[in-house]
Formats: sequence, C-alpha cells, structure tokens
Amino acid sequence: ENQTDKHGRIIYLYTYDTHTQVTYIENLVNMGYNILLLNEQYSAFIVQAYEVEGRDKNIEWRRIDSNTPDKLIEKDVKERKQLADNVKNMVVALFDGAERKFEDLNHEFIVDAMGPDALPVTIVADEWFRRMKEMSMLNNNGMFLGQSASIKFMINSDAKVIKKIIKNAEKSIGVQITEINNKIAELNSKIAEATEDDKKNIQADIDVQLDNKKSIIKSFVNEDHHVNELIDIALLEYGLLTGEDLARFVRRSIKLIEK
Repeated sequence: ENQTDKHGRIIYLYTYDTHTQVTYIENLVNMGYNILLLNEQYSAFIVQAYEVEGRDKNIEWRRIDSNTPDKLIEKDVKERKQLADNVKNMVVALFDGAERKFEDLNHEFIVDAMGPDALPVTIVADEWFRRMKEMSMLNNNGMFLGQSASIKFMINSDAKVIKKIIKNAEKSIGVQITEINNKIAELNSKIAEATEDDKKNIQADIDVQLDNKKSIIKSFVNEDHHVNELIDIALLEYGLLTGEDLARFVRRSIKLIEK
C-alpha cells in the first residue's frame, strides 16, 4: 500500500547500484519504501519491454534518481509553502552564477519546497531519456551517444543552508539587484512606444544592466562558496564530479575547513 500513489498506481522503485546511490536509497527507505536492485546487464531492456509491450496502466517503474523522493510516489499530502517567484528567480540566478562550467552537460536549476529533512540539492535525470540511453549504450548503436547528459538540480527551499544563502544574498546584494531590476523594468516600459533605432539603444542599455547583475551575483557566489559547494556535492553524489572539477572541489573544501 505504501508503494501506491494518489492515483492508485503501484510504483516499483529500483536502483542499478547500491553503492553509488546510497543517499538516494537511505532517503527512500526512511520514507518506508521498498527498492528493487536491477543491476543485470539487460535490466533496462526488461523494464522497457514490460512497460511498452505488457503495460499495466496501474503499474509504473521508476529509478530512484529520476525525481526527488517526495515526487517518486506522489501522495495526497498538504502542499508545502513555496517561495515567492521573485525569490525563486534569485536563487536560480545565484546557482547560475556558480564557478562550475557545464559545457558538456544540459542542466536546469529548479527551486521547490521538499521539506527540512531532504537534501539541499538533489540531481535527478529524466527517466525515459536515461533508460533509453542505457539501452543504446548496451546495444552499441549510438542512438543517444551523441547527446550530452541532461539533468536537473532540484534546490530544496526548506533546507537550512538554502535559507542561509537567501538571507546572505539579500543582505549583501539585495539592494543592488533590486535597483538593477527596477532600471530594467523602466527600460522595458519604454520599448513599446520607441522607434526602431531607440529600441536598439534601449535593448543595449538593458543588456548592460543584465551584465552588471550577472557580475554582482557571480562575485557574491564565489565569495560566499555555499552555492559552489552544494553544486559540487550534488555532482559528486551523482558520480559526475571528476578531473579538475573534483580537484577544485577538494581544494575549496579544505580552505573552508581551515577557516
């Protein structure tokens, strides 16, 4: 019964590796869920075949890192209080200003209230995309091999450290960002009635303000360190932090410990 969602569907949760997904497993076990271990070479094919060929509409298979724990098996529970949209946008802007580069990684930052016991940042991957990519790699047919990975960073607005980041940002750069946003809003209000030449000049002014905003945010993020640490911890947990990025994380973490 605990594996049944609010629509009456039975959800089978599974993992491919109990070692690299320890945190995901612990969170779900603490919520009372059972998790299947599907670590055979053709497990992805078996799950896909079951859903496509012998699909029971009342049964679904979901890998434990395909969504946040509270979304894997949705229940009829009271909605948690969300941040105001302008605060959510600020949090996303802060994470976008991190030193970590994502040239080879399609990503998105999403702010959601997940409860105080959930991790501050969790990485999730689209279930269908991830499973088809695994199957393509096993088939060695290159179907998805030319595409970069696609992940979502789920930022938990209920986490203590996220609240701390918001408070520090509002105190340090809140006034500057508000002034820039007001200037941008004022410039945008002039565009509708402007001539084509004036529109180009106004847009150029808006771009300058946006660049100033990015620069202020980036400086705050790199001085504060919390955002960079949380992103790297999430990547490390998901097995995506390697090479120079891993070395930078270690150096930064040691400096923080020494403070």
